[in-house]
Amino acid sequence: FMRLVAAGLYQPAYLRWQYLFSPQGQSPRGPPYDGAFVGLPGPPPFNWRLSESDGIAEFASRSDAAGDRGLHVAYNTSSSPEFAGQLLLLPPGDYVLGGRVAFDSAPEPSQLGWTVKCVNIDQPLAQARDGGETGQWLDFTHSFTVPASNCDAQWLTLDGRSGSEIAHLSAWYSNLKISRRPVVSPSPVTAGSLQ
Repeated sequence: FMRLVAAGLYQPAYLRWQYLFSPQGQSPRGPPYDGAFVGLPGPPPFNWRLSESDGIAEFASRSDAAGDRGLHVAYNTSSSPEFAGQLLLLPPGDYVLGGRVAFDSAPEPSQLGWTVKCVNIDQPLAQARDGGETGQWLDFTHSFTVPASNCDAQWLTLDGRSGSEIAHLSAWYSNLKISRRPVVSPSPVTAGSLQ
């Protein structure tokens, strides 16, 4: 799969991957594959690639409570690790990246979060970097647009950035989903609205 991806043959690589590891298509929640972080079968790049250095990146249970399973990441903020990544094949259009996050320790602004980039362009399409109170699940959403040209595939990555102070940062992510942004139709014009 990685040789096909390296050659820019994203669709053939994905079709072969899908045939072997996801015969019913994407995970039930849609892209990304295994957005609930339960450990669905299949190797990268169309499933999660987890970091093996500069911190912790693991699928785990936050507590014994139902629904608290997710991606747990932790690191020393003197480093800037990439925790997780997955290759996407989103067609051109408008999207919303959403999910839930819970912080065990509060990050500095823009210190931890998700990025969507076209494989050939360094400029991010989206950066979902949120902060918040510790100890509770928080919902987040960020809109982005996949351009019509030069963006046949995209990398979705979760990374941490070094902070102004050295500290230990720990967070959990769950229910990650990318969906089409709904098109808002203009309101119909009525005779009364013209007055």
